[in-house]
Amino acid sequence: LGLQYNPNAIAQLALGYYDKILAGEDYLKDFFVQAAYFIEHGRVVDDGILLWEYEFPFEMRSFLTSPWRSALAQGQGISVCLRAYKISGDERYLDVARKAFKSFYYLAREHTGGILDDSRGYTWLEEYIVEPPNHVLNGFIWALWGVRDYAQFMNDSYAWSLWHSCLRTLCENLEHYDLGFWTSYDLVKFNPEHQPLMPCSIYYQNLHVIQMKAMHMLTSDPVFKHYEQRWNSQLSNQLNRAMSQIWKVFFKLRWF
Repeated sequence: LGLQYNPNAIAQLALGYYDKILAGEDYLKDFFVQAAYFIEHGRVVDDGILLWEYEFPFEMRSFLTSPWRSALAQGQGISVCLRAYKISGDERYLDVARKAFKSFYYLAREHTGGILDDSRGYTWLEEYIVEPPNHVLNGFIWALWGVRDYAQFMNDSYAWSLWHSCLRTLCENLEHYDLGFWTSYDLVKFNPEHQPLMPCSIYYQNLHVIQMKAMHMLTSDPVFKHYEQRWNSQLSNQLNRAMSQIWKVFFKLRWF
């Protein structure tokens, strides 16, 4: 495919530079090089929704043809734009953040700009818009931090309501990502086809631990502390690590 713009990777680099700025390091220019992407790129669809889309095909259980949208890109892009506006006062960043947040009003299956799902009576933020929805855990949480940033910065009542609704989704479904010895990347077991769960990589296991720690810091909810400790214990167990990778190979052979 050659070199491609990846809105999520650009957002994460920008947020990394922002952390360095907060630490007193001189990364302001680097931050705005990345932040400018979110002004210069994006496609407006129905109802004025601005999407930062992936312009390359990707296979996630089912094949995503380009361009494809993602709650992860929307949430992290919003987080970048709000910080860029806070530093610069440039209204363009605030404008695109407002337009991008509109995607969080719509169900993915009902709107070309939507990134929500309502499976099993819960509110999900979908990293991949696939059918049936697969509820990727790390993408959900990263997107949710964008919702919280927007709610806090804009004092937006809908964004706060969405934040609390998604907290309920997490608190009542984290147990389903737990395989007993490791965590799953997503939740395909709720799909009609009863597809097997895929153990995540060691990288994502570690990321899940970090995200649980961050969620506990943001909410003080003990459920996040519980899973931070439990999943970190799994990560530290060499037998569990080996089992997870063997199962992952078996999963991929069976799936592909």
